[in-house]
Amino acid sequence: MKFDFYCKNLLFIVFLFFLKGCREDLDFTIANNKLKLSNDTIFFDTILTNTKSQVYRLKLYNLEKEAIEIPSISLTNGASSFFNIYVNGKKGPFVTNTPLRKNDSLYVLIELLPKVISNNLVYSDDILIETKSGIQKVHLKSFVEKAVYFNPLLNETEYIIENNTVWDNSLVYHINKSLKIANNSTLTIEAGTKVYFNKNSELIISEGSSLFVNGTVADKVNFRTNVHTYPLDVLYDQWNTIKLEKGSVGVIKNAIIKGGKNGLIIDEANVKLENVQIYNQSFNGILASNSIIEGKNVVINNCGNTSLKIERGGSYEFYHCTFANYSNFSNVEPLALSITNKGIPDNKPLTRCFFGNCIFTGLSNNSIQIDKNFDSNLEFTYFFDNNLIKFKDNTLELINNPNFSLSIFNQDPGFIDVSFKVNNLSLNASSFPRGKGLKVYSDLVNKNIVGTERIHPSNLGAY
Repeated sequence: MKFDFYCKNLLFIVFLFFLKGCREDLDFTIANNKLKLSNDTIFFDTILTNTKSQVYRLKLYNLEKEAIEIPSISLTNGASSFFNIYVNGKKGPFVTNTPLRKNDSLYVLIELLPKVISNNLVYSDDILIETKSGIQKVHLKSFVEKAVYFNPLLNETEYIIENNTVWDNSLVYHINKSLKIANNSTLTIEAGTKVYFNKNSELIISEGSSLFVNGTVADKVNFRTNVHTYPLDVLYDQWNTIKLEKGSVGVIKNAIIKGGKNGLIIDEANVKLENVQIYNQSFNGILASNSIIEGKNVVINNCGNTSLKIERGGSYEFYHCTFANYSNFSNVEPLALSITNKGIPDNKPLTRCFFGNCIFTGLSNNSIQIDKNFDSNLEFTYFFDNNLIKFKDNTLELINNPNFSLSIFNQDPGFIDVSFKVNNLSLNASSFPRGKGLKVYSDLVNKNIVGTERIHPSNLGAY
């Protein structure tokens, strides 16, 4: 009997201690001291109107030895804010009486959903955290861009524009799936405009239609992914291509094309390129097929296959261009240039393929490849004059080739930074290509890609 009595009393005492511990843990008092915060400012990636951002997190820490209650967590702009907050499953803009156990923490989840805005803007708000010690502020900032969306109708794969259209930099242009310029229409894109693409999206200029990109040195036109989160904002394969189809015309000046599968596909079209930069493509920078292309100050780097690939004939001339390929993300040997008719049906004559004052280089021992197994009945004319070329395997093959004149082989071009993140192919102070250009070609392209006048002797390449 005594044993049972002692056991009952012991169990009762244990229960009281347990109950006391639980009550202490559940006995919340109004927070006296400021909380420790994981951030005092949160920068959101650039976001377009009417799209949600990713969810960001703010962590609050209770360093006290007792459980507390946070009187309020709110947004300065209240219900009119573009930001949403969530605390313990409760949605803001005002969340009150939030419990937080001693030596514990909780997350405030934050997202941005911009409503209609009149112009691009830097949008900001504050999270206000109230304690007896005062108000703590966490600043929220994002660049919001006013966007127009091109979304095909349900069950359709392309959005078609059949009238002359001008895009300017007051808006961002967002392409989903495929946008086609048709019916002999013209798309004109003015300086400073941004064109964003969803995954697997593309811009197509169809037969008889035209593309005019009027960027300037100071205000380039940008073609890129709609994702602004690193590293996706600089990686390849984030969208498809810009394609100029048979019979179309393009004039592209001062543009950056980055992060797609093929930067430009030019198929039996007539295109002029000036001050164009193409980076980080999973296949080719330019894939040209039986087209007419004139390129001045073109820079291409980091393509999984080839920076400039020419096939099925055509007529081409490039002056003061930098064709590099330091890609290391594919299983094929990266090339700066490929000219071929091999194994291609419906071959056409290559009537002209000329390069003057250019640079060809990259990771591979041989940066260029010219296919000799073409149809002997077709013209296959090419000529290289005064170019820097990386070609380490049997350089005599090119030295003894009458189609190469004044070539400089296997010198380090001395680029600033060839990485896919930076792509700065300008020349350092001691770069070998400095002062190696022929005046006849510099006179044709009297300013370099950054708008500086070329003086004789000029540099090879676009810079």
